[in-house]
Amino acid sequence: METSVAAKGALSETHLMSLGCVGRAGTSLANQAARECDVLIGIGTRFGDIDTGGWTLHDIPGATRLIHIDIDSEELARVFPTAVAIVSDARLGLDALHAALQNGGSPAVRKWHSRLADLRRGWIEEARPIATSARLR
Repeated sequence: METSVAAKGALSETHLMSLGCVGRAGTSLANQAARECDVLIGIGTRFGDIDTGGWTLHDIPGATRLIHIDIDSEELARVFPTAVAIVSDARLGLDALHAALQNGGSPAVRKWHSRLADLRRGWIEEARPIATSARLR
């Protein structure tokens, strides 16, 4: 799960599904996941220039289908066409999605979670020399 800069703190950055911010100020991990995902669920996002890397990160409506949830119906499909547009409060929309996905997900979802874990491991290894550098102490 990636967040926009405006949504920092919506998900703990220590959560296993947290990939960090996406876009121009985002992590390589979140941006790679954005490029590879086949379904993107945007919740309360405006899909602005900074968070979409100049609208280049997502292949919508090509390889990626968008489910967009926003309390403001005018924001739905404003930037990207949606496969599903839902007018809802973010919390209520997330609660409904969570309830619908309680079965643990399909084999495709489990495969995607495995891919994200691989991306995370690679990103951690790539960042390890910088994170352990004596220059940071």
